[in-house]
Amino acid sequence: MKYNFNFSTSDFKKLIENNNFFVDKSLFIKEVINESSDVILIPRPRRFGKSLNFSMLKYFFDMKEDSFNLFKDLKISKEEECMEHMNKYPVLSITFKDVFGDSWPEVEGEINLRISEIYSKYKKEVWEVLTEEEKKVYKQLESKTAERREVKNSIKKLTEILHRKYGKKVILLIDEYDAVMTSMYGKEGFDSCMGIFRGIYEKALKGNDAIHKALMTGITRVAKEGIFSGLNNIKVYGVTHNKYGEYFGFTEEEVKPIIKNSE
Repeated sequence: MKYNFNFSTSDFKKLIENNNFFVDKSLFIKEVINESSDVILIPRPRRFGKSLNFSMLKYFFDMKEDSFNLFKDLKISKEEECMEHMNKYPVLSITFKDVFGDSWPEVEGEINLRISEIYSKYKKEVWEVLTEEEKKVYKQLESKTAERREVKNSIKKLTEILHRKYGKKVILLIDEYDAVMTSMYGKEGFDSCMGIFRGIYEKALKGNDAIHKALMTGITRVAKEGIFSGLNNIKVYGVTHNKYGEYFGFTEEEVKPIIKNSE
């Protein structure tokens, strides 16, 4: 059997629906459901399937999706208790991939643009539950005219709005959480960049009653005394940690059919 490989996408739904080769990492979902910590960070090197795994989580949990056919032939479908969580939560999925620029003002503009895109995406969905004051700030964030303090509070605020809309706590997925900070390291404006993301993450992840679980992934583990200095509720599972290890990258057994396919 020759596999149909697709290296151009990290969208789980596209891979499954197009019958592309997919290494079944769906029991990662079970680990997330059973995770005792509400906020976790899983740093991994590039090309370890981080974005694809987060896309898989999004399609599994998102109450706006109908995902049975995507997962019916995967290992997670045999876990009855886990399947009860399918499509039961509002999901806020964010990536800071490809947010960069030649100077700090340009990078800050790109950060504001990414927040604007997120707010524009959810506008029709949540508009009816906003107060008049919230609508004012919402429009400012969408049009990239909000003050920096509103940008720092933007992710937390959107989780609260989604919680209010659906009456269910939110699953927050942040992919490439460190991408902007990594690109700004050693450049003028790095401290300002760290300040914005410290504010975004502290406000969104600490004491946020609207969140059911929050997961972050990226390349680096930023020291807690840095960006996470105000957080005491984040659990970090690095490369050397056994937990979640088998769900990122390929194991020897997973590689064997790929090698046979290429012979």
